[in-house]
Amino acid sequence: RICHIYIYTHTHTRVFVLICLWHTYTHMCVSVLSGIFEYVESGPMGAEELAFRFAVNTINRNRTLLPNTTLTYDTQKINLYDSFEASKKACDQLSLGVAAIFGPSHSSSANAVQSICNALGVPHIQTRWKHQVSDNKDSFYVSLYPDFSSLSRAILDLVQFFKWKTVTVVYDDSTGLIRLQELIKAPSRYNLRLKIRQLPADTKDAKPLLKEMKRGKEFHVIFDCSHEMAAGILKQVTFKLFQFLTSLLLDVILNTENTQFPPSLKSGLLFMDYMTSAMVRSWLTAISTFWVQWPSQPQPLE
Repeated sequence: RICHIYIYTHTHTRVFVLICLWHTYTHMCVSVLSGIFEYVESGPMGAEELAFRFAVNTINRNRTLLPNTTLTYDTQKINLYDSFEASKKACDQLSLGVAAIFGPSHSSSANAVQSICNALGVPHIQTRWKHQVSDNKDSFYVSLYPDFSSLSRAILDLVQFFKWKTVTVVYDDSTGLIRLQELIKAPSRYNLRLKIRQLPADTKDAKPLLKEMKRGKEFHVIFDCSHEMAAGILKQVTFKLFQFLTSLLLDVILNTENTQFPPSLKSGLLFMDYMTSAMVRSWLTAISTFWVQWPSQPQPLE
């Protein structure tokens, strides 16, 4: 068996979709792919699931990619942070003989699925940030999340570009300090004063912290937190603040429905690829059409 990897990138949504296929040398084979996607209650189809299904559909329509293979999939929905449910769904899908599992995104659920994939030797495709350790035993996974050291260097480059002399880093857990290590080491090499603050763990109320920052005239701030937390913080800002958000879901944060953000300056990281404008428009049209026509699409093969 040979593992073929196809990566589809979409500039507008910055959704990375990877499908790992196991192609056997027979006249025709059917490869089953697995997707586990997290939802809040019974919400609509998310961007990751839409892109996953779109990629499978696109490969099946282009018979030059895998002329002897037809792809099908089994997708399951789970609640956020429910590692038990994630494990159960993964086992159910593995009983179908899936070639690889895509998702889920949050750490507790992803770790549970990764453990099962390691034990059974099944590739696990992840879209979340994962800290690499020297004795890492996770042999059967591929992470689509950008390397944290590259992101950290990019943030430091922006700080230098803006010519900031003082910077406040606000993080919600210790992994944020790992992701921003290049910036944290910067004061010893550059003329930069750095203050580090942690968001309160037991409340979503960031107003006391923001008041302290205002009193300390800390107006250049880098927030390293989840996009849900970042959206909540932006709504609580009442003074002029240059905010840099490390979340890669900047468009999700700023386009939150029924949310009015204060007129402070906001910036963040966006991923751009080398596709031409015509190619981007073509992909936008294709995925939009797929979304509209999805209810009439044939159901996945069993």
